[in-house]
This record gives sequence, structure tokens and C-alpha cells, in this order.
Amino acid sequence: MFASQANGNIELVNSQGKAWVMTVAQMQQAVGESQADINREYDPTAEAAGPNILLTYLNGTPTAVIAVISGSTGKLLGRGTAPDVSGQVVGSPSGTEWVWIQEIGVNSTGHYWGTVAIAGLGVSPHTIFNWTAPAGYNEALNYWTDAGIVLQRVSDKSTCIESFADGNAAFLINPLTGTLTTLFSGYDQFILVTKEVQISSFWGADNAVDIQGASYKADIYSDEMSQITDGAHPSPDGVHVVVNRVGFDGTCNVVTSKDFVELIDGVTETRVDLANIQASGWLNDDDFIGGSPTTNGTWLYNLQGKPVQLLTGPTWLFQGVVSG
Repeated sequence: MFASQANGNIELVNSQGKAWVMTVAQMQQAVGESQADINREYDPTAEAAGPNILLTYLNGTPTAVIAVISGSTGKLLGRGTAPDVSGQVVGSPSGTEWVWIQEIGVNSTGHYWGTVAIAGLGVSPHTIFNWTAPAGYNEALNYWTDAGIVLQRVSDKSTCIESFADGNAAFLINPLTGTLTTLFSGYDQFILVTKEVQISSFWGADNAVDIQGASYKADIYSDEMSQITDGAHPSPDGVHVVVNRVGFDGTCNVVTSKDFVELIDGVTETRVDLANIQASGWLNDDDFIGGSPTTNGTWLYNLQGKPVQLLTGPTWLFQGVVSG
């Protein structure tokens, strides 16, 4: 896994402890920042992408520079670009490609339209999909999992109070062919999808979650009446899912004293609530990563919800898991 510090440094932590640290100055050098850009404090951002870490650098222009950093060594593997970025640049499971939305504008009928583009190490930027959103909606791209690239349709009126809408939808784009497959629409609202698991919630019932697993006998449905669903993370093998549950007072303020994780075993169809934990992902099939108001820093938890290893202290922030 890797984490970032308040001063901007990033570090890679493995099972033996800290593997390497990359300073802000080293990240600036990796993306090729000029001294003028450094003076303007245009620093790169970092995200996990398969076995690597992608540094994304925008210096006030719509073209991003992408530097690929080896997760095992912290060394630069190469650079590329992402022209005309609108939103987030998302890394591939292989860690050597990236995808992004290009929002071209509004057409004559008042609909947002644009493209989805891909580039990578040795791969020139190119369009793989053209999109036009319905009136009152836009398209977003935040995930590229082993199932494919996820394109999300979201309401222009989405807020922290009401993030779901009946017109929201989620689609999978095949990165090789550009073909589109519908994942969820209407009442079903996207949370996450991998090859092993599809997770959704519901418009008008954001306290409920439905999980479809390749190894499950049937769908797993869970409804926590007082706590809304705030994301979910499947284990790499798809057997377990941790669902973040948070209290909500209707004014965008999260009631942290009531937060808990619902740990679901899709094969045995059992579940357990683990108090005072919010999960961030999985390190392996048996240990998930999370934080708690009762424990400082980011911890590794076992399937019984017991903290078994401190990963980073309170001055570091968990950012993602690097595979391999």
C-alpha cells in the first residue's frame, strides 16, 4: 500500500515495513516540472494503479503529464500525456495505461457531450468512446478495474444529501474495443464493480446495498435502517465485502460516533458489524485497511475486525494498494 504525508511526500509500505519514500522534489523531477512551475506550486498528485503509482501533473493547462512510478522500487518507468483532461485521470489495472474524460461542451440541444480517451507507456492518446449525456446529467469516470472502465452518468443536481437520482446509470467500457455494456440504471445505483463482484445501492434507499458475486449462491442484500451506505470494498478474491456505514443528520454532517463497517461473507451469507471502523480497501484476501477514531493512524484489520498491524501513523494518509 502507499500513503501520503501532510507535507506532500509519499511512501510505500509492504509487509516488512517502509519500502521507500518519494519526496515532493523527487515527484516534481519525475514529471519534469520547470522551476517556474515549482514556484507556482503546481505539484503532482499520486494514485495507485496495479503494481505502480501514477503521478498526474497539471500546470494550469488542460494537458496532464503522467509519470509511472514502480511500486516495488519507487523508480520512474516512463512518462506520457493526457490531453484535454476534464476531471480525473484513472490508472489501469496493469499500471502502464490511463484513461480520462474529455468534455467537449454542450450541443445544440443543451446536452453535455465528449469522449473517453486512453494513453499509456508506448500508447499514444486516442479516443475509444464518444458520449452524449441526457439533459440534466453529465458523465464521469472514476474507476478502471479488472472488469473494465466504468463510465458513470450522474445528475447535475447531485449533492452530499442526495447523491442518487433515478436517471443515474453506470456502464462498462471495454478498453480494447470501446464497446459499452450497461451495469446499473434506474432504481439500482452504482457503488463498485470488479470481475468477481458487483455492488449497488438504491435510489430512495441509500441505506441498502445489494452484492452479486461470482462465487455466491444468490445476491446478498443488506438494509441498515439508520445508517447510509458510504462506499464498499470487495476483497481481491471477491468472497468478502466491507460496507462503510455512516450516520447522517440530513445536513451533510457525518455522525462519526456511529460509524461502523459491515463485513459480509458472500459465500457463507453471514455478516458482522464492526464498530468505529471505516474501511479504505484490502491488502489481501484476509486483511482489510481502515481507520478508527479510537486508534490513531491507518491499521490492518483481520476478518474478526481486530487491528493486527499499524500501517501508517496519524500524520500519514492512506492512498491506495499497490498490487504485487
